[in-house]
Amino acid sequence: MKRVGPTSVLTALAALGLSLAPTTAGAHHSFAMFDNAKTITVVGTVEQFRWQMPHVWIHMELRQPDGEVVKWAGECHAPNIIARKGWNRETLKAGDRISVTMHPMRNGSSMGSVISIKLANGKVLWNAESKDSF
Repeated sequence: MKRVGPTSVLTALAALGLSLAPTTAGAHHSFAMFDNAKTITVVGTVEQFRWQMPHVWIHMELRQPDGEVVKWAGECHAPNIIARKGWNRETLKAGDRISVTMHPMRNGSSMGSVISIKLANGKVLWNAESKDSF
């Protein structure tokens, strides 16, 4: 039986890792479910802020004029991307009142792709587009 050296084992493991990489990268979903031709703004209270991979999520409650509470969700980019724009895991807390500008779902459900949020103190944090990209 032929003895396999550590270099051969490392080479085989590296080849295996590279062969799996395209499969993982291909699993990312499309943003085609959002209507990028439309922009809406919703104002509500943060219910949950999920700082996680692959995307950060904002869950909020919007109180309607009749008192009914409607739940909304906003999908953001990955934490490492929006961290470069000033966000962090403490940016939003349950109970914070915010205004969220987003591209709504094409199917009309209460969800969207976040463009920016405006905090109660007036500060605007960008997720997707920014005033610098126009």
